[in-house]
Amino acid sequence: TGTTTAHTGTTTAHTGTTTAHTATTTAHTGTTTVHTGTTTAHTGTTTAHTGTTTAHTGTTTAHTGTTTVHTGTTTAHTGTTTAHTGTTTAHTGTTTAHTGTTTAHTGTTTAHTGTTTAHTGTTTVHTGTTTPHTGTTTVHTGTTTAHTGTTAAHTGTTTAHTGTTTAHTGTTTAHTGTTTAHTGTTTAHTGTTTAHTGTTTAHTGTTTAHTGTTTAHTGTTTAHTGTTTAHTGTTTAHTGTTTAHTGTTTAHTGTTTAHTGTTTAHTGSTTAHTGTTTAHTGTTTAHTATTTAHTGTTTAHTGTTTAHTGTTTAHTGTTTAHTGTTTAHTGTTTAHTGTPTAHTGTTTAHTGTTTTHTGTTTAHTGTTTAHTGTTTAHTGTTTAHTGTTTAHTGTTTAHTGTTTAHTGTTTAHTGSTTAHTGTTTAHTGTTTAHSGTSAAHTGTTTAHTGTITAHTGTTTAHTGTTTDHTGTATADTGTTTAHTGATTAATGTTTFFTGTTTDHTGATTAHTLTSTRLTGTTATGISSGTSYTSTTAVGTATYTSTTAVGTATYTSTTAVGTTYTSVTAVGTTYTSVTAVGITTFSSTMTTAAVTINVLSNTCTAILTATPTILLNIQNAAAFSYTFYTFEYVAVERFTTMMMISRQDPSFWCLDDISVTYNGVELWQDGGFEASPLTAYYTYCNPNGATSAGIISPACVESGSESFYDGSVGYSDYLSQTFATVIGGSYNISFWLANQGGPTNSFIVMAG
Repeated sequence: TGTTTAHTGTTTAHTGTTTAHTATTTAHTGTTTVHTGTTTAHTGTTTAHTGTTTAHTGTTTAHTGTTTVHTGTTTAHTGTTTAHTGTTTAHTGTTTAHTGTTTAHTGTTTAHTGTTTAHTGTTTVHTGTTTPHTGTTTVHTGTTTAHTGTTAAHTGTTTAHTGTTTAHTGTTTAHTGTTTAHTGTTTAHTGTTTAHTGTTTAHTGTTTAHTGTTTAHTGTTTAHTGTTTAHTGTTTAHTGTTTAHTGTTTAHTGTTTAHTGTTTAHTGSTTAHTGTTTAHTGTTTAHTATTTAHTGTTTAHTGTTTAHTGTTTAHTGTTTAHTGTTTAHTGTTTAHTGTPTAHTGTTTAHTGTTTTHTGTTTAHTGTTTAHTGTTTAHTGTTTAHTGTTTAHTGTTTAHTGTTTAHTGTTTAHTGSTTAHTGTTTAHTGTTTAHSGTSAAHTGTTTAHTGTITAHTGTTTAHTGTTTDHTGTATADTGTTTAHTGATTAATGTTTFFTGTTTDHTGATTAHTLTSTRLTGTTATGISSGTSYTSTTAVGTATYTSTTAVGTATYTSTTAVGTTYTSVTAVGTTYTSVTAVGITTFSSTMTTAAVTINVLSNTCTAILTATPTILLNIQNAAAFSYTFYTFEYVAVERFTTMMMISRQDPSFWCLDDISVTYNGVELWQDGGFEASPLTAYYTYCNPNGATSAGIISPACVESGSESFYDGSVGYSDYLSQTFATVIGGSYNISFWLANQGGPTNSFIVMAG
């Protein structure tokens, strides 16, 4: 718990041009009998990660920062992997090992992650006829105290990945993108593995690796000490449906003497992982190119594995192992960065007579505090695998394809292994390495802790342009934060085509008629029976209209009716009055001659008679819905009423048109409720004006639709023709609203 900086920051760990797992790796290839058969390794009462393990405790700077380990589209354990297949008894039964809030093998395990130079390239370590884990191996057999008993290792209140873990948080580029690391036909752990095959010089002979005075996992080891992020966080290693120790594992089966006897493994001054290791340094060509590593039909962890079976208390309870403020791969991790001399060159690490993991290993025995107790590892607000983790994202071809990883006939841990056989001083005897309070993986381990020069600094091994887990990066894969969230681009109030467009603005002489709305006083002396005669001067702007006897004579361009008398004498002002009982509106306006190209064009050609202008509005200010009514005397057997509109800055709203004769409605779809527009109307847009008239619910006076016209720069024309009786008086009315000021015009005429 606490503020875990585990896999946080910019991790240069597996960065750079890593040729680590490059080339044709024959590492774990062939028919691997390594972890096959009935493995009794992690079975029974395992005291493995038990006792007070300070191994993965403290402030681990191991795997922190921006881990590029399992990122991209990981095809790691993809394809037909028989590696971790079969009837696995490993994590079977009532396993308390990976139970509870285990941070032990949880989170993003860097164990089998990243660019592993361990089983990389042409490994001569576990290659040839491996005598190491062969024969009657007493290594992880019998009653393994490894992951058994009351494990205090990852137990107790683990502060490893607890609290606000910044470990795998944010946008992790860990294994993101199209990782070509363990991709394609990986020969790494494929085919006949020369890795743990033949005569392995790895754990053979006199191993100077974990022999003598090992400074690596001895004394105040910074390696696996502090808050280890190794088995912390969301470990994919022994998490989920682990096929790892599954099937009939022969790996740690039989009478393994591996971790038996008096182990001098991680005891004394170990020079194994000490000094300047060039192991994972430089441009590693280890698991690069066509890696057959985890390819093919892996028999490795197959069969009936009794490994982590039974009631394993190993990784159980509340593990305090990977808890606390983990600085493990956090910030700018120099862990596997730089040119590590750690595991480079000719490593005498696991060579010769290894006194490392031999004899009676007290390492993972006793009351391991490692993976036991109340693990605060992945507790609190873990930012480890939080945010947009690109960790196992993208198309990772890592362990993809037909993984022959632990496939084929692996002789790795098969046959009579002399490696961890007999009285191996490696894991034999009383091992001070993983026993009691191990100084190896305990205390302040300098091995994988602090500023490790081994896997620290600017590791060129897993640094730079890694060809290992590189390839088609899933940089823009997975959940890309780039084009995610609320895009401000096309959001908000777009000012793009907004504002006052100067393009079609100004005083257009072509469609301009100076007028205002008709509003005024109540008419007197004019009744519904009033008749009049109207004559229009052809070719001139004005004409004279007189009314019937009993009413005043006036000049008008429209028919005088029951509603009001309208006058449109060009160049003069006039007063319009409304009949008593009808909403009054008056207006005094100066009209100008309607230009010839507005009233005489292809759209107005359908008019059979000289039209009468009923309404002529020019450059009016905005106004809400207003009711207009006229009385028109027909001069033809068929009459066409036409609305001509232009509205540069905004829109005209026209609704509820009515034309009646003797109480009979002649106008069709006056409320514009039918579609399409041309079902009842003739629409004409001779100049292709934009924002032209349509049926829209944008502004209605009644019903759900109206005619919405914002024709810019030019006028468009809307008309309908109806049968009339010559001399008959027709009542015409409609509602009109203006949503914006000049430049605009609205003309209604009949003929």
